[in-house]
Formats: sequence, structure tokens, C-alpha cells
Amino acid sequence: MEYVEVQLAKILSRVEKYQLSLRGVIDDALRNRIMDKSLIPVILAMGLGVLRNYKLLDFISMQALGIKPSILSTLKKWLLRIIVYEVKFRWNVLDEEKSRELKGS
Repeated sequence: MEYVEVQLAKILSRVEKYQLSLRGVIDDALRNRIMDKSLIPVILAMGLGVLRNYKLLDFISMQALGIKPSILSTLKKWLLRIIVYEVKFRWNVLDEEKSRELKGS
């Protein structure tokens, strides 16, 4: 099973690419059994947070990492935004294992 972040990146890239609603893409993923129903609250909460702050996340990516999201593929761009969002806004609530993964330990 894929990480929630990867699933969310796929959903947000589809929303951007085809100009669909977030809820519609999530419903479609549930109908096609691409994701588990128990992930909906996490996907919605994190997705809305990333969408609400995507310009700030792009700025942080450019300033702190030197990565310009606009040159990345749609999927990689959203995955970068999600990772930066977690580091910026959720670092203190990440579990110890995920913190080690993000730090590269």
C-alpha cells in the first residue's frame, strides 16, 4: 500500500491536470478501490491544508531547497508541496518513524 502522501499527490495532480473537484476525484478513487475509505479524513484534511498554502509551500521550496516546483512534473510538484507542508505545519505531530524518514536517517 502506498503512503498517504503519495496517494494525495496523485489525487491533487489529477485535480490540477483535469480541473476536477477534490471531492469528485476522491469519490472516483473510492469507487475504483484505489484507496481505502478510512483514509478520507486524512486525505481531505491534508489536501485542503496543502491547497490552502500552495504558494507559501512553493516559496519555501524555492528559498530553502532551491527547487522551483513549476519545472517539476505535476505529480512530483504536489509530492514536494505535501512534504514541505508536513515539515512546516505538522513536524511536531509527526510520529518518530516518519520524522526519521523525512530526515533521511
